[in-house]
Amino acid sequence: GITMDDAKKQLRDSLVEDAKRESASMMMKIEEEAKADANRKAKYIIASTIERLLQGLADQSQQAVPHAKRGGILLRDERGKLLLKRHWPTGTSSVVSRWAERACGEREAFIWNALDGGKPQDRSPTMTRFNVQCAIYVPLLCEQEVLGVMYVDNDDPHAAFTETDLNLLRALA
Repeated sequence: GITMDDAKKQLRDSLVEDAKRESASMMMKIEEEAKADANRKAKYIIASTIERLLQGLADQSQQAVPHAKRGGILLRDERGKLLLKRHWPTGTSSVVSRWAERACGEREAFIWNALDGGKPQDRSPTMTRFNVQCAIYVPLLCEQEVLGVMYVDNDDPHAAFTETDLNLLRALA
């Protein structure tokens, strides 16, 4: 049979094994929580960095083209849809979706000017509501990937955008 010493040894060994398993389980939980916390911090840092970059880009586009009355930045989501991330001034955005898609699809910046042959059929409800007379749309590219688009527009037919304006926004993008 089993002696008292053998029973004590088996109980001690069993308790030691239970403690080791519990310790390993706790360590795994601590590691998982640390990884989750690190992921949350990394996501926050990335999100706040992107927000600062977007705000800086919006601010710089306003400064680069001071006669622009409105502007904004759209980024593609994981499904490829363009989402408005920044616009100025505060309120309703004047973005013309088909122009944003055109700039992204063609990977090419362009100027639209009502006085340079902008046809009435080119006008969208947004353009009519904001009386858009000229606009610049510039794709945001990283290497060969289209990340989104930046735009500016105004409602003054005598303040048409120039190639210089276009090139300044291209440089920012």
